[in-house]
Amino acid sequence: MTWQQIGSVISDAPGDFISALASLDDGTVVLVGTNAGRFFSFSPSATSPPQGQKIPVTPGIPQGHVDHIVFPLATRAFAIYNSGGTILRYDGTAWSSADSGLPGGANTSALLEMVIAVPGSVPTIGSSFRAMTDSPGRMPPAACPDGCTAMA
Repeated sequence: MTWQQIGSVISDAPGDFISALASLDDGTVVLVGTNAGRFFSFSPSATSPPQGQKIPVTPGIPQGHVDHIVFPLATRAFAIYNSGGTILRYDGTAWSSADSGLPGGANTSALLEMVIAVPGSVPTIGSSFRAMTDSPGRMPPAACPDGCTAMA
C-alpha cells in the first residue's frame, strides 16, 4: 500500500480546510466538506488527481462547519453541519436540510445517533488530501479497525 493524492478542492473561503470526507463503498465518488461549510465531490482517477466540483447548499441554511459525512448511496448522503446543530441531506445534486422525512426535525440530538463515525482523524494537507489505497484511482473501502461508534 502507498499514500497518494486522490484529489483536491479549492475553496473561496480564506483559511478554509478539509474537515470531513466520505466515499461510496466502491470508492468511485468522494464527497468533501470543509471548515467553512463548503461541499465538493469528485471521482478519483488513476491518471491524475481530479479537482473537486463544488456542490450547492440550499439557500437559507445558516453557514456552518462540516463535522462528518456518511455516503451510503450515490443519491443519498448525510452530514453533521454547524458543529452538530444541523443534519444536511445530499440527493446527488445539492445539500439541503434533512428535516423533511426524519423524526424530530434536523436539529435534534436523536438524529445525531443516525450518523456513524469511524474513530480517528482525516489526514489533510492544505486543501489536498491523501488516502491509503492499493488500487490507484479509487478510495479505499471504509474500515472500522476499532469498531464503529454512534455519535451521541
